[in-house]
Amino acid sequence: MRRQIGFTLIELMIALVVLAVLAVVGAPAMSSFFEKRRVTDAAMAVYSQLQLARSTAIANSTDITVVVSGSGSSWVIGLTDDDDNSCDLSITAENVQTNFDNGDADPFGDACAIDTDLDDADPKKQELHRLSADQFSGVTFSAPDDGWTLIFDSMRGTAPARNVTFTSDGDAAYNLSVYVLPLGQVKVCSSNMPGYGSCPS
Repeated sequence: MRRQIGFTLIELMIALVVLAVLAVVGAPAMSSFFEKRRVTDAAMAVYSQLQLARSTAIANSTDITVVVSGSGSSWVIGLTDDDDNSCDLSITAENVQTNFDNGDADPFGDACAIDTDLDDADPKKQELHRLSADQFSGVTFSAPDDGWTLIFDSMRGTAPARNVTFTSDGDAAYNLSVYVLPLGQVKVCSSNMPGYGSCPS
């Protein structure tokens, strides 16, 4: 008698039921994971830019200005080392690249940018520093004010105290806040995500 190879209909039905149960049980956990990931990505990107602003101010002995505009799902943050704090938040990397392609002598113009070579006055030797809501979906941005600037001092890297908060759009409403403390230190904190300290009161 030949031995049959394969699965019976009952075995297939049991396997499908088990898979369905696992999917139902695992879906909330996966949703929570992605919510946390989106909030973390946005907050850590801003944290990195603020840390860069402070360290660059000290290393280059030049004031670095942080410009913040907007709220909710429409916001932009930029950095500049221009003496007049020029930081046009509407200028994107695509705009700068177009200017380069067209042979513009100053492709960055008033873009939010920082010099990459202090010994060379070439306006092309800059780096764009701009973050926006377009890069981070599924999170809401909030700050005490819809538009403000802060300056990291060139001597000690100090800056006025400020903070921004990112909150996930999902049911869990996970949040991460990025604080600039009075002495210029940058801190990430949360009221409902483990692994981060509590926020200043």
